Amino acid sequence: MHCYTTIERLAKEFDRVYPPELSARLGWWRHVLGIDSARFLRMLGMSAEQAARRKGEDFEGILEDPGWEENALLVEGSLHRLLSLFHYDWHALAARIHAPVVKTKNGMPSRVSRQNGEADRPRYTPNGDASDLLINRMADGGPQSLSALMAYLAESQGRGG
Repeated sequence: MHCYTTIERLAKEFDRVYPPELSARLGWWRHVLGIDSARFLRMLGMSAEQAARRKGEDFEGILEDPGWEENALLVEGSLHRLLSLFHYDWHALAARIHAPVVKTKNGMPSRVSRQNGEADRPRYTPNGDASDLLINRMADGGPQSLSALMAYLAESQGRGG
């Protein structure tokens, strides 16, 4: 019974601290998960160049574009689903994201940890950028979207975000 009361307490705490405005909610996610602004903008569907150019802007201005707002709502929904897997414990989710990446013998990251073990990192992508592959998998939805989201967020620790 203790587990259910803890989950209920965490869900109530989440409801209490979660901002009402979409722009503030995105900022909340970025802050509590410790994700760099440019990487977060990439999750919204911006190219690497767009994200680098707009990383200093606030979400409110970015969300004036209905396309970015729609993408933001989709990302927010994915983050909610991911948080539910952690029983609304955003501290545990952030800790998992920033846990050390498992390295191969040659020092390259090959796997990321997740709650039920490890998941293979993509090794080969058409343009050589694993982040692009993960972003595409997140956008596609389906069974791989949450594991792609988790891998993308975990990847941020190695890139300063």
